Amino acid sequence: VLILGRLRAYSLKFRGTHVGDKVTVARHCSILRPWALKLGERVTIESDVYIKIVRDDAILHIGDYSFVGRGCEFD
Repeated sequence: VLILGRLRAYSLKFRGTHVGDKVTVARHCSILRPWALKLGERVTIESDVYIKIVRDDAILHIGDYSFVGRGCEFD
């Protein structure tokens, strides 16, 4: 499970997200405008998280050692 979460986080790099070391992203996460997202080191995002960035020039930075619990929304 940990390896798959790290692979999901790594795959976000191909969509433009800045991903720090040891980031884990669970299944069923929805991210709109992933190029405007920055994830610090050791960030954990659980399943069913919805991240909606509404403008191309906006940036959402989730800092180092952050935990985003199941069902959270960033709008």
